[in-house]
Amino acid sequence: MNIIERISEQLSLSPGFTADFLSRAETIYLPKQGYFVKQGQVCNYIGLVQEGSLFSSTPTETGDDSVDDFFLTDSFVASYRSFLTRCPSPGSIQAHSSSTLYAISYQTFCATGQSLDWVKFFKYISEVLFIRKCQKTTSLMTDTAAQRYAKLVAAHPRIEQQFPQYLIASFLNVRPETLSRLKSLDLHQGKAPA
Repeated sequence: MNIIERISEQLSLSPGFTADFLSRAETIYLPKQGYFVKQGQVCNYIGLVQEGSLFSSTPTETGDDSVDDFFLTDSFVASYRSFLTRCPSPGSIQAHSSSTLYAISYQTFCATGQSLDWVKFFKYISEVLFIRKCQKTTSLMTDTAAQRYAKLVAAHPRIEQQFPQYLIASFLNVRPETLSRLKSLDLHQGKAPA
């Protein structure tokens, strides 16, 4: 069962929703380092990662990029504020590896607004994206670096094989050398830092 079928079943959508989704979705292929959306552009799609890996980043005051999120297989991806408001995206979403996505355009989003199935589907996407954003913000404010790292590895056990250390460190809001120290503490076994 693919992700659309699972979501359709979970949301009790009509039996024809998966076929309707596949008929409306575009397939986007991104090469490694290709952009789903660039900073300053309007985000025209909500994507669903079929395969590959992407990350979002936002420039900081110092001119560096801060990694906001990672998107792996079966993840929804969008600069959602830009998608909804039609304003330029404050950051970029880029493929770390060659990636294939189902993509729903803003035009399709508008055209399907009268369908209860599509309303439920887009509500589900907005909830998923909102909860991810809230969890990241809360974690940055309340968790130690070690706790943030442990949560990331628990949620994505293969994250270290999919993204380089400097991107993971940026996501955790730590320096790469701090991440190396955290990894050496063997958090996978539940040991706390001394």
